[in-house]
This record gives sequence, structure tokens and C-alpha cells, in this order.
Amino acid sequence: AELPFPVLVHGVEKFVAQSGVLRNTGAATLTLDLPEMRRKGATSLDLQLSPSLAAVMLDALPYLEDYPYGCMEQTISRFVPTVLVARTLRDSGLDLETLGRRARELAAQRAVVPKDHVLQDSGYTYPNGLPGALQAGELSRRIAAGYHNRTASPIFDSAQLAAMVAAGMERLAASQRPDGSWGWWPGSALGDPFLTAYILEGLEQARLADTPVQPQLIEAATRYVRAHLNSTEELNLLAYYCYVLAIPNQAAPSGDPAFRMADDFLYTRRDRLSPYGQALLALALHRYGDAAKAQTLLRNLATLARVDTARGTVHWEGDDSHFWWRWYNDKQETTAMVLQALVAIAPPEQLAPVNGGQGAQTNLAPMAVRWLVDNRRSGHWTSTRQTARVVQALLAYARAQKELQPNYNVTVDLDGRVTRRFTISAENALFADTRFLAGDESLTSGAQKLHITVEGTGTLYYSAYLQYFDMSEPIKGVANAVGVNRAYYQITTATERDKRRELTTKETRTPLPDGAHLTSGDIVEVELNIKSDNDYEYVVFEDMKPAGLEAVETRSGVAYGDGLCSNFELRDQKVAFFVDLLPQGTRRITYRLRAEVPGAFHGLPTNAYAMYAPDIRALSDEWRVTVVDAPAAPTEPGGSKLKGARKRH
Repeated sequence: AELPFPVLVHGVEKFVAQSGVLRNTGAATLTLDLPEMRRKGATSLDLQLSPSLAAVMLDALPYLEDYPYGCMEQTISRFVPTVLVARTLRDSGLDLETLGRRARELAAQRAVVPKDHVLQDSGYTYPNGLPGALQAGELSRRIAAGYHNRTASPIFDSAQLAAMVAAGMERLAASQRPDGSWGWWPGSALGDPFLTAYILEGLEQARLADTPVQPQLIEAATRYVRAHLNSTEELNLLAYYCYVLAIPNQAAPSGDPAFRMADDFLYTRRDRLSPYGQALLALALHRYGDAAKAQTLLRNLATLARVDTARGTVHWEGDDSHFWWRWYNDKQETTAMVLQALVAIAPPEQLAPVNGGQGAQTNLAPMAVRWLVDNRRSGHWTSTRQTARVVQALLAYARAQKELQPNYNVTVDLDGRVTRRFTISAENALFADTRFLAGDESLTSGAQKLHITVEGTGTLYYSAYLQYFDMSEPIKGVANAVGVNRAYYQITTATERDKRRELTTKETRTPLPDGAHLTSGDIVEVELNIKSDNDYEYVVFEDMKPAGLEAVETRSGVAYGDGLCSNFELRDQKVAFFVDLLPQGTRRITYRLRAEVPGAFHGLPTNAYAMYAPDIRALSDEWRVTVVDAPAAPTEPGGSKLKGARKRH
């Protein structure tokens, strides 16, 4: 008899990411190391170069513009960030209509087709999509193809943008209550002080960007917010009121109650403010002209920074775990507001990135920018207000760094085998075709160097993504943003009597090294130790089973791993765990296997990836094991089994 059995190829797709920044004239050298044992035709290098963060901001605007609901917060969040971005682009000498036509022409010339990552004879699921957070070319494709059924973003059509702003202003004017406040929805029975301050902030910013705003809207809202300075004891809320009321001021009027509240009452209680509140107070005092106290608050914020040295990022968050849902404990909004304070107050030399990889960054502002870019999903952030806050912070940083006015040449060289040159200027900074692609015909086994050289003035963000199908033995793990360390333990049980002479069962875990030997019937516990650099959403962990071992569990289910996993699936080739929210730090998932079929087997690496962020992924080391048959039970001379002998299962 002959029976066919499905066999997985021994190998796994590996993904190695390297990124960094070059400021003005500078150079970076990346080392690319490829194994000899790899599948030919499956190797690619994708180097993405971006001259400006403005592409990230533009990518987020359609989410705000097309949000389907129209409460007052979403009304102001919808058009103010777009107005600010449009004004900044125009101030940089860009013709937005011309820019829109160039984007559509570029998209027509090059269609970006994601590579099919599902490889033959592999049991893995690989994330699809183009990796990289800083990708202006992909944005241009979306604009041409239609994003949310649109043919062009309003930012590239002055008439469409003006109509959107007018509609928002009309809605705000019609919904303002007689006392100058706004409620959540038009016709709300009560005004909301916080929401009114948020709308007032947006109107003031729009006015400063030369957008027509009815003066009576601002005047009535200002009176309402001022009247609430003494209506609450919530310090963070008071800091927000002071920040909003300080927007139109350049010097502190001695009798201004908002200035007295900020300069005296809140400043002396600054240690009781969240990082969000401290950033708001620093900006308010800066606007009022009290530079010394604003600098002190920045130094306080530096001590509260949560730095990830390896990834070159930093963020801030509140430590009020009892009220984690409150607005001033939101990590993205807090980091965005601290970034705005850094841009407004810190010396220019503390804002510029350091030449080199992300791990070389030391200045807080560019590290915060990277963290904010890393923590977006599908081109935007979690909510409309969060997205509006981040867009405004990134815009302030890009404007301060003059990222929209670059003037430099870039040379990319792959060990002398392939060389390309790019010229970047203000005219093509947003939609320059700056991808450098190389395949098997240009990449060789072993270490090779990728040189990136910039000559001129401006900022260049680079991200290099190397993908290949590794068939080495043993396969070694690799991590990017998340990491997985897999361990195996043999579980043995012993029965003993306790002090009461009652029988108890005790389990012992014995570590199993690579190349371990097991006997059919042995129980093995698999331990996945997970390390995450940041909070990530919708992460999958696919653990490949050695062919001779099967899961002890028999049914897939929900809520696994002490609530860490929302679901897990038992499959013929693997066990998959699904994590809705993977918090920063370390976590552990365990499950059990039973050794069954004799033979020598490979436990291929655990594959971890974020479902909607293709550049966040990791692999564990592989594990090899040999399973042998359990010894047969002894028999009597006549052939029957001895009494008391039991066969192991």
C-alpha cells in the first residue's frame, strides 16, 4: 500500500526592516545579509525614501473629511486640520491644483501591486500589503484610484475645500447656543464646556490661517469658556481652558484671569497635572510670554518620557490607571500635544533628527514623530479628534523643520552593482517616485552594503525592507517591533501523599533543548514569550506544530491565554492565536502537545504579524525533535501480557 501525506517545505519567509533619517548632507550604510540556503526568485529589497512627513498628514485627511457622522466635535475636526495643511502647503509656494494633477499623472504611470506573500508548500499566512509608514507613492495611487469613492482629495481642489469649510462654519453657527456654547449634537439641551473649548480652539486656528470666521462665534464662545474658569477643580481641564484662551495672545495682560490661573494657580500645582496637562500649560505660558516657566515644564516632561531606545521612539501617557479613559490619559493625543510644545518652545537644535538609524536618535521631537507615525492604522489614528490632534502636531513639526522646501540629491548604491540617483525639490517633495527596488538578479548571498548619500539641505526618511525565503537549518528567529521566543517543556506527573495522607498529583516542567528526544505519549508544553515595543492591535501568532505532535486541546475557541487572546484556532499544521490588543511589554501564551507519531521532525518558527501593518512581524527559532515508540509491555512465555503492565498512550 502507498499513502500520500502533505509535507511542508522546510523554510520560512523572513522580513528584515531598517529605517532612519538623514538631515542635510549625510550618509548611511545598511548591511544586508542573505543566507546561501534560500529560495531563488523570492528575494526582494524595497527601499522607500520620503522627503517629508506631509505625505503622512495628507494620507490621514480623507478619514476626517469622509467621517459619516456629524456631531460638533467631528464637524470642527473635519475641516480645521485640512485648512491648516492647505495653508502650510501654499505658504511653501506649492500650487495645490497642480500638485493634484501631478499626483494623478504619477499614479497612472506606476501602479503599485502588492507582492503575493503566500508561497507554495508553506503552511504560513503572510501579511499582504506594502510595508512602510512613510510612503508618498502609495498615497498618490490612492488619490488617483479614489479613496472612499472620491476621485481627488479636497485639499487639491480649492473650490471643493472652500465648500467644505463653508458647510462646517454654517453648521457651527446654526448649532451655537445663546450662551455661546455647543452641545454634542445640534439642538442639545445643555452646552458642554470642554467641547466648546475644543471648537473655540479650532476656530482660532482657522482664523490664524486666514480662514473667514464669523467674529461673533469666537466672541460668544470665549465669554462662555472664561465663565467656566472657576466652575471646576479639575486641573487638567483648567489647563486646557487656559491654553485655548491663550491662542490669540502674544503677551500676558496683567489682569487676564486665564493668565493668572496659568501663571500662578496651575504652575504651582504642575506636579498634579498629567503630561497632557503639563504640555497644555507650557504652551499657554509660552503664548503669554513667560518663557522661563514654559522651559521648566518642558524639563519636567522630559523626565516623564517613555523612551524605546532600540526603536528610536518616545511617547508620553498618563499614569492615572483608575481613569484611563479620560481625554488627558490618551497616549496619542498626549504625545501629539507634547510634540507641539517641543516645537513651539524647545531650541531648534533639539528638534532636528540625528543622522543615522532610528536607534541613534536622541532628540525627543523626532523620536515622538516616529512613534506617532508608527501608531497609525490604515493611514489615520483611532478617532477623529485623535487624528486631528496628531495631524496638527506633525504639521507643526514639518513646518518648523522646513520639510516642504527640500533641495538635495540622493544617491543609492548597492555594492556598486546597482546605482540610482534622485533629485528632490519643493516641486516634487510630496509625489516624487523615490522607491529603489532590487531582486535576486542584484542581491547575492552573504553580507552586502546599501549606501544612501544625501547632498544638499532638507530631511530624508528612509526605510529598507528585505524579504527572502530562508531554507537554512536551523532557521533562526528575527524580530521587528514584536519578538517571539519559543520554549518547550516536557510535563511529567507524580502521585504522592500529602501530610493528610491524601493522594495528590504534582507536575514537573523539564526544559527540552533543540534536538530533544521524546517517547510517544509524552506531554509537551509550548511557551510563547512575546515582547512588544509598543501597543499594537490585531496581532496573530501562528505556531507551527512538529508533524509528530498533536494539540491536547480538541476544539478551537475564544478567550485564551488569560484573556490576552480573543480567539484561537487549532489547525492541522499550526495553532493560531489572535490578540486584539497587544500591550507594550512582555506577555506569555502556553498550550500543550502530545507526542504521537515516531520520527524526526522540525517545529518551524512561530510566525507573528500585525494583520493590518505588514512591517510589524517576527519569527522565533525553529525546534527539532525526535519521537520514538513507547516500549512494548513485557509478555509471559505464552504470549499474554503480564498482569499490571500498561501500554502508554
